[in-house]
Amino acid sequence: MGRKRRLQYVEPGESSSHVGSNEVPSREQAPLANDDRRQSQGSDDETQAPDTEDIPVPAAGAVVVPNKRGPNRFDDIWNMPPGKKLFLKINKAGQPVGENAGPWAKWLGTVARKPDMCPINYRSWHKMPRQYKTRCWETTQARWVIPTDRIPLADQRKWVLSRIGKLWRSHKTDLKKKHCKLDTTKEELLQLSLPEVDDAQFHALVEYWFTDDFKDLSRDNKVRRGKQTEMHTLGSRSMARTADSIAKERGKQLERGELYEVAYSHRDGTAVNATAQANIAKMKELMTEGSQLQGNDIEAGILWQPDDAFGQVIGAERGGRVRGVGFGPTPSSNRARTMDDSMPSPTSIATDQRVIELSTQVEAMKEKCARYDAEMRLMRKVLTSLCPSFPSMSMVEERRVACGCGHEKACGFGHTWIEDSTAEIGKDNTDDFGDDDSAVDIQSPGAQHLSFDDTQ
Repeated sequence: MGRKRRLQYVEPGESSSHVGSNEVPSREQAPLANDDRRQSQGSDDETQAPDTEDIPVPAAGAVVVPNKRGPNRFDDIWNMPPGKKLFLKINKAGQPVGENAGPWAKWLGTVARKPDMCPINYRSWHKMPRQYKTRCWETTQARWVIPTDRIPLADQRKWVLSRIGKLWRSHKTDLKKKHCKLDTTKEELLQLSLPEVDDAQFHALVEYWFTDDFKDLSRDNKVRRGKQTEMHTLGSRSMARTADSIAKERGKQLERGELYEVAYSHRDGTAVNATAQANIAKMKELMTEGSQLQGNDIEAGILWQPDDAFGQVIGAERGGRVRGVGFGPTPSSNRARTMDDSMPSPTSIATDQRVIELSTQVEAMKEKCARYDAEMRLMRKVLTSLCPSFPSMSMVEERRVACGCGHEKACGFGHTWIEDSTAEIGKDNTDDFGDDDSAVDIQSPGAQHLSFDDTQ
């Protein structure tokens, strides 16, 4: 007997009051099935011998057929009382986490497998008629509460249907892998009558499998699939749920480089293959050298940046998705979408050190500029005392001097300064510059006189 699911329910009347919050309004365990209820009676000691009263004994010579369990139907969710709903916890990256995240994903799989809700005779999810998608959304909305502070109400329909569409494509892939072998003919497939699918829909799907377009697509997909050399060991557990569980134990967020080691390692700690082992070693080295991201907001999900340890080893993101963080985040989504606005963006130790170094250099340059300014003022005072005809600072500011190239006073190109024709010049200031209405080049060591007329 498998472990019974523990579901978080929302009582009637509570769904509307808690729809905008990610806090779990109430917790209630799912009702036990008959077998589980029988086991729950009496002692909880797991070392007790099982009750053999109801175990059938096969007759002598009988062929024992193993009892293989079929796909999970989630009858407890489909047959919930009216008004009772399940609460789905969402992190700030828009990914389901918590106790109901697993049943949520698997229940959506049952929706994708229902012939009256997601027929398989359509070639792509985009061509699925709107009436079927509406039925999927209304069925989901009647059984689940999705917090609007994480997934806005206007985006929830698209968010749900995108997940059902992915599971619908996986369902068709599983049918082909299970029934359409290399030596299977179309006539043999058309004679099949599968209990989990509609016959007319399956026959239309078989006809599509044997078209030239699908054969070309299947061949290309096999080539792409062959390039995937590492297979993760998480099973049906999503990366977001795995990272959330580990982050709660450690008390801090995980970055995708740390999650990569968990996802591509066996239980004994060994990597799935040599490629994964090399990638893990490189990521560890980069994170040890100071490229590890820092973050304590567990609700924000998995830490990632384009230049983190994972990105430096695996490569730049492409294809509209972010690798190593699960379903949801995209390269175009900035940190404001994956983290709360009140939280600072994740930084690395190396980045912090670089910022400190640059800040120190800026302060040193400010002090150096202040010293140069003081020296220049002192030099002007000395020159003014030695040569009374040399313009003082007050005179320069009052005369509004500009150089011939049109730059400001601190031109620095060694140009000869001339008087601005738009400046208001007093009589006393005019005498200081000479009778020929010329200006003095205060930038060059040799103060040369330049006639205003010569610059025209």
